[in-house]
Amino acid sequence: MTIYMNTSEVVNNLALAELDAETESLKEVTEDSFVVAVSSQRFTIKRYYLIGEMLYNKNLTVAVTTGSEDYTAKVLVGYKEYPRYSDFYDTMATGISYDTSNYKYLNALPVDILVESRVISQTDCTIEIEIGEEGEWLPTV
Repeated sequence: MTIYMNTSEVVNNLALAELDAETESLKEVTEDSFVVAVSSQRFTIKRYYLIGEMLYNKNLTVAVTTGSEDYTAKVLVGYKEYPRYSDFYDTMATGISYDTSNYKYLNALPVDILVESRVISQTDCTIEIEIGEEGEWLPTV
Protein backbone atom coordinates (compact mmCIF):
# COMPACT_ATOMS: atom_id res chain seq x y z
CA MET A 1 0.00 0.00 0.00
CA THR A 2 1.41 3.38 -0.99
CA ILE A 3 0.61 6.40 1.13
CA TYR A 4 1.02 9.83 -0.42
CA MET A 5 1.54 12.83 1.84
CA ASN A 6 0.07 16.17 0.83
CA THR A 7 2.35 18.99 1.94
CA SER A 8 1.06 22.54 1.98
CA GLU A 9 4.52 23.98 2.54
CA VAL A 10 7.29 24.61 0.02
CA VAL A 11 10.55 23.96 1.84
CA ASN A 12 13.96 24.48 0.27
CA ASN A 13 16.07 23.09 3.12
CA LEU A 14 14.42 21.02 5.81
CA ALA A 15 11.48 21.60 8.14
CA LEU A 16 9.58 19.82 10.86
CA ALA A 17 5.88 19.48 10.04
CA GLU A 18 2.78 17.98 11.58
CA LEU A 19 -0.38 16.61 10.03
CA ASP A 20 -3.27 19.06 9.98
CA ALA A 21 -6.36 16.85 10.19
CA GLU A 22 -8.66 19.63 8.97
CA THR A 23 -6.89 20.17 5.65
CA GLU A 24 -5.31 16.70 5.53
CA SER A 25 -1.92 18.18 4.73
CA LEU A 26 1.41 18.69 6.43
CA LYS A 27 2.10 22.12 7.87
CA GLU A 28 5.38 23.38 9.21
CA VAL A 29 5.61 23.43 13.00
CA THR A 30 5.87 26.87 14.56
CA GLU A 31 6.80 27.86 18.07
CA ASP A 32 3.10 28.33 18.90
CA SER A 33 1.99 24.99 17.45
CA PHE A 34 4.78 22.90 18.99
CA VAL A 35 3.04 21.78 22.19
CA VAL A 36 3.13 18.27 23.63
CA ALA A 37 0.81 17.66 26.60
CA VAL A 38 1.86 14.96 29.08
CA SER A 39 -0.08 13.95 32.18
CA SER A 40 1.84 13.36 35.41
CA GLN A 41 3.69 10.04 35.48
CA ARG A 42 2.46 9.24 31.96
CA PHE A 43 3.88 9.48 28.46
CA THR A 44 2.85 10.89 25.10
CA ILE A 45 4.00 9.80 21.66
CA LYS A 46 3.70 12.50 19.01
CA ARG A 47 4.38 12.05 15.29
CA TYR A 48 5.96 14.78 13.21
CA TYR A 49 7.42 14.69 9.70
CA LEU A 50 10.60 16.04 8.17
CA ILE A 51 9.93 17.65 4.81
CA GLY A 52 12.15 19.46 2.33
CA GLU A 53 14.71 19.00 -0.40
CA MET A 54 17.50 17.84 1.92
CA LEU A 55 15.73 14.51 2.45
CA TYR A 56 16.74 13.08 -0.89
CA ASN A 57 20.39 12.16 -0.52
CA LYS A 58 21.53 12.97 2.97
CA ASN A 59 22.35 11.26 6.21
CA LEU A 60 20.17 13.12 8.68
CA THR A 61 20.63 13.34 12.42
CA VAL A 62 17.76 14.08 14.79
CA ALA A 63 18.18 14.66 18.54
CA VAL A 64 15.62 15.58 21.18
CA THR A 65 16.20 16.92 24.70
CA THR A 66 14.13 18.41 27.49
CA GLY A 67 15.15 21.29 29.69
CA SER A 68 13.97 19.50 32.83
CA GLU A 69 14.90 16.52 34.98
CA ASP A 70 11.15 15.88 35.45
CA TYR A 71 10.70 14.80 31.81
CA THR A 72 12.56 12.50 29.45
CA ALA A 73 12.41 12.54 25.67
CA LYS A 74 13.32 9.91 23.06
CA VAL A 75 13.17 9.97 19.27
CA LEU A 76 12.64 7.43 16.48
CA VAL A 77 13.01 8.24 12.78
CA GLY A 78 11.56 6.44 9.78
CA TYR A 79 9.00 4.11 11.38
CA LYS A 80 6.24 3.31 8.87
CA GLU A 81 3.72 2.40 11.56
CA TYR A 82 3.09 4.25 14.78
CA PRO A 83 5.58 3.00 17.38
CA ARG A 84 4.79 1.54 20.78
CA TYR A 85 6.33 2.63 24.06
CA SER A 86 8.70 -0.35 24.01
CA ASP A 87 10.06 0.65 20.58
CA PHE A 88 11.62 3.77 22.11
CA TYR A 89 13.34 1.88 24.89
CA ASP A 90 14.72 -0.80 22.58
CA THR A 91 16.95 1.88 21.06
CA MET A 92 17.46 4.11 24.15
CA ALA A 93 17.94 6.93 21.65
CA THR A 94 17.79 10.64 22.41
CA GLY A 95 19.53 11.17 19.08
CA ILE A 96 19.58 9.09 15.94
CA SER A 97 21.14 9.13 12.46
CA TYR A 98 19.12 8.07 9.45
CA ASP A 99 20.19 7.33 5.87
CA THR A 100 17.54 8.62 3.43
CA SER A 101 19.32 7.41 0.30
CA ASN A 102 17.53 4.02 0.54
CA TYR A 103 14.20 5.63 -0.37
CA LYS A 104 13.63 6.63 -3.97
CA TYR A 105 10.30 8.43 -3.45
CA LEU A 106 10.55 10.29 -0.16
CA ASN A 107 8.66 13.49 0.51
CA ALA A 108 8.04 13.15 4.26
CA LEU A 109 10.09 11.25 6.83
CA PRO A 110 8.24 10.28 10.05
CA VAL A 111 9.80 11.49 13.31
CA ASP A 112 8.21 10.04 16.44
CA ILE A 113 8.88 11.66 19.80
CA LEU A 114 8.19 10.15 23.21
CA VAL A 115 7.90 12.57 26.13
CA GLU A 116 7.54 10.96 29.55
CA SER A 117 6.81 12.52 32.94
CA ARG A 118 8.77 11.26 35.94
CA VAL A 119 6.96 13.20 38.67
CA ILE A 120 3.48 13.55 40.18
CA SER A 121 3.14 17.29 39.55
CA GLN A 122 2.81 18.93 36.15
CA THR A 123 5.15 21.66 35.02
CA ASP A 124 6.11 23.35 31.77
CA CYS A 125 9.28 22.23 30.10
CA THR A 126 11.06 23.10 26.88
CA ILE A 127 11.67 20.43 24.27
CA GLU A 128 14.45 21.00 21.77
CA ILE A 129 14.67 19.06 18.54
CA GLU A 130 17.93 19.39 16.66
CA ILE A 131 17.87 18.39 12.99
CA GLY A 132 20.90 18.32 10.78
CA GLU A 133 23.18 16.50 8.44
CA GLU A 134 25.70 14.06 9.81
CA GLY A 135 28.08 16.27 11.81
CA GLU A 136 26.28 19.56 11.05
CA TRP A 137 23.28 20.83 13.04
CA LEU A 138 20.46 22.92 11.70
CA PRO A 139 18.43 25.36 13.83
CA THR A 140 16.32 23.81 16.57
CA VAL A 141 12.55 23.94 16.91
